[in-house]
Amino acid sequence: MLLLFSLSDLFAQTESVVTPIDSVLMKRFYSKDINVILGIPSVFNVLECQFLFSCRGDLYCASYSAPTKIYTPRFDQLQWFLKTGKKGDRLIFSEIIVMKGDRKLKLFSQMYSFQ
Repeated sequence: MLLLFSLSDLFAQTESVVTPIDSVLMKRFYSKDINVILGIPSVFNVLECQFLFSCRGDLYCASYSAPTKIYTPRFDQLQWFLKTGKKGDRLIFSEIIVMKGDRKLKLFSQMYSFQ
């Protein structure tokens, strides 16, 4: 994903690219920090995100919501996706909603493939 910054606006731009999952990405995906998992700067506050796992014709979904006083997000479902992924399966991060200051933005989906 390519983020383009200007003084007055923020644009998120991407191509329909499927990125192969390697050991560096796998380590990033096991993080407990959503910004690290998504590979976006910490100036963005991730409000929500969908994790989709396309596995041999089946589709599994989990979601992330920002922490609150009574809710701390867990990444068990994402980690299950990572542990069960086989060659050709895909991991997709979609519906990525972030805040930067008082601006709410929707970022493009990110798609990864197990090799």
